[in-house]
Amino acid sequence: MKLSPIAEKLLSETNLEVIKMVASGKFPLPPNELIYVVSHYGIENIGNLKDECINTLKGLPESFYHNFLRAPDIPEKIILFLAYVFQNQSNILEVLFRHPSTPQKLFEMFSKHSNEIILRRLIEAESKWIDNQKVIENLLGNPNVPLDLIEKIKFYRKSDVESSKTIVDKIESHEEVVITEQDRKTYNEFIEERDIENDAEAKRSLSGKIAKLSVAEKIKLALMGNKEVRSILIKDSNKLVSTAVLKNPRITDGEIVKITQDKNVNEEIIRLICHNNNWTQNYAVKYNLVMHPKTPLPMALKFLTSLSIKDLGNVAKSKNVPAALATNARKLMTSRSK
Repeated sequence: MKLSPIAEKLLSETNLEVIKMVASGKFPLPPNELIYVVSHYGIENIGNLKDECINTLKGLPESFYHNFLRAPDIPEKIILFLAYVFQNQSNILEVLFRHPSTPQKLFEMFSKHSNEIILRRLIEAESKWIDNQKVIENLLGNPNVPLDLIEKIKFYRKSDVESSKTIVDKIESHEEVVITEQDRKTYNEFIEERDIENDAEAKRSLSGKIAKLSVAEKIKLALMGNKEVRSILIKDSNKLVSTAVLKNPRITDGEIVKITQDKNVNEEIIRLICHNNNWTQNYAVKYNLVMHPKTPLPMALKFLTSLSIKDLGNVAKSKNVPAALATNARKLMTSRSK
């Protein structure tokens, strides 16, 4: 991270009064540099002020850290120190788990002792630790790991980790995952269209079979499975699996409409739908996205202009949309009434 000359000088400061000012957050520095220098003082316990540094860091707005952690070249020691400071704050830990400089040591520590909320955030960042068997064993030995994720973690053990990592890497880098003829034969029962809409037993059986698959297998299945399979995998807790469903060439506009009606769907899925021009030509999809709590505000405002006066009225009266969206809906209604 590039620092200003003043911040660089503060890293080697010897004047105790100046050090105290920095450690207490009273020295005038931009937020990113303040976090960097105070973290450095805390790590080195300069002036015996480690506790003061920790209190200062805890007192800064969370938004400062989201901005600070956008820098890709933060030293590992600062990542580790911030993880120590915010060891119980899942929102900041989630960003740390996904940072490119985050060392494996952090995943090894947090996978062993964390609570359920933090473990979910860690597990969602699986591409960062998927080939670390120590993390996997820690998770499997941690009683706080959610039961619904245990089976998934078991498939990350050494026997499956290579194929999983290859497919995960491809999905993350937007490369094509090749579906072979052998894949189609292997997964034929999941590909052939079957009408089990009203067959609860068949649905349970299908869900049970899918739950036993590895992440690599689920991703492949998401790319070629039938409608029932897609409806199950779109809700998978693994974001790489659920988003892969959107790449299935057989997915229909009707399914996209249903997905955008689901308020519990992963926000990454909503973001991907927002940026797909084919899907957002569908009026029902646009309306659902405007009303969806996970749609980014700029995208919701964009789709808002396409809505009818009646639906603008629904948006304006809704208590579940951002105030800015409701205000803009009212303005559009007024302008169209003139």
